[in-house]
Amino acid sequence: MSRDHAIAPPLDDTTHSATILAPPATRHRVARLTAIQLAVVGAGVLLVRLALDLGESSSTIGAAGRTASAAVAGSGDLLAKVLITVLVVVAVARGTGALALRIGQPRVVGEIVGGFLLGPTVLGALAPELAAWLIPADALPALDAFAQLGLILFIFLVGLELDTSLVRRQGHQAAVLSNVGMVVPFTFGVGIALVLHPTFGEGVAFAPFALFLGASMAITAFPVLAAILTERGLARKALGSLALTCAAVDDVTAWFLLAVVVALVRATSPADAAVSAALAVTFALVMIVAVRPLLQRVVSRFMPDERVTPGAMALVVVGLLASAWTTETIGIHAVFGAFLFGAVLPLRLPVADALHSRIGTLTSVLLLPAFFAVTGLRTDLWAVAGDPRAAWGAFALIMLAAVGGKLGAVSVTARMLGMSWRNSTALGVLMNTRGLTELVILGIGLQLGAIPQDLYGLLVVMALVTTAATAPLLALILPSTRSARRFARYQMPPRAIVPPDI
Repeated sequence: MSRDHAIAPPLDDTTHSATILAPPATRHRVARLTAIQLAVVGAGVLLVRLALDLGESSSTIGAAGRTASAAVAGSGDLLAKVLITVLVVVAVARGTGALALRIGQPRVVGEIVGGFLLGPTVLGALAPELAAWLIPADALPALDAFAQLGLILFIFLVGLELDTSLVRRQGHQAAVLSNVGMVVPFTFGVGIALVLHPTFGEGVAFAPFALFLGASMAITAFPVLAAILTERGLARKALGSLALTCAAVDDVTAWFLLAVVVALVRATSPADAAVSAALAVTFALVMIVAVRPLLQRVVSRFMPDERVTPGAMALVVVGLLASAWTTETIGIHAVFGAFLFGAVLPLRLPVADALHSRIGTLTSVLLLPAFFAVTGLRTDLWAVAGDPRAAWGAFALIMLAAVGGKLGAVSVTARMLGMSWRNSTALGVLMNTRGLTELVILGIGLQLGAIPQDLYGLLVVMALVTTAATAPLLALILPSTRSARRFARYQMPPRAIVPPDI
């Protein structure tokens, strides 16, 4: 019986009596006991405080003692600022994410909007003092560290859930669709860079500017796409399976493309770029050929009964961080190592689901909201190029390249491969989903100085619009996919639901 039709067993009298409110006499007794406890605790706190004040007034503190006390106080102030920042970020992200779910959007859309609300675009413009108090400048480095850690863990989960059997089942068709769906928008992105660079690229070399702009046009967000397919009941269908396969190929291609682009941007000379690219390829081959079989033996030893023990969890985290550190050190980004480690980790389905649940909960509730907050804090739409007409013109050009390149290329290619126009257009809409993966690319480009601040804001809005438009457009094209269910999370569904039901 499905979960939707499961009927809860009736409660017997004993169970019912255990769940109702206590009788009035018992409630009064509990209230009296609670009052006594509060009075005792309050009196104790007052007495301790009085003793501390008396002791402090009757003693003198040396210069070294005063310095140490000041350092401790400063540390306490910083901790308080970090705590209030994380509290605000998590509360706002969960609230806006919940609102997004209620209107049929993925949670990631609401959390991106929450980042905008906290940033200079909304709160910083309306109440700058309040914004500075809620998210102090001293706490931003800690918030950014939270964001980077959450990003590494999330990308590891993306790699962990990558099912290469999808590619083997529909490899040729998916490869054609994926390659066309990445090459065309990437080319469009490089093309519009010729127009946008004179206005938005001051102080930025053209090559990194164009490469990151092209990469941002070519991305498909596999996690958000999988959540949409699950919610719409398409994950087991032929169209959903093909979309997942194309997105999986896109994901692998995107991370390798990102590694190459980052290596080129960070390189100080062509020889340096060649060395970084060679090291990246070598690292990937070592992970696939040598590390994966080694991990197979380690997993068999430490997880023989398909349970994730604390020791096994520690091994996974150590391997993940080592892989991320390696790719960061050789000149590409840490997310590439995190993704590759997740992709080569040979876990059986129950273990992968358990690992996903443990890491995913912490990541989605605490760490990823920090990433969205940092995205919002970096985005100031009021300062885009200083000219509204230039901003709107650039945004229209970006949307034309992103939507026309991705949706148009995939739809036309799918039609040429024999799909109906309705299904071809639906597939193009699905592949136009960007979401969190797009924000990762944009954040790295901004961090490396390849994407200027004002253009970054426009690209973030493009990612938000294309992601938010996916579900409504899909319901318009395929009315049968309309569903009353909501997105539970923006992570991937378990691999068990992926095989198509044709």
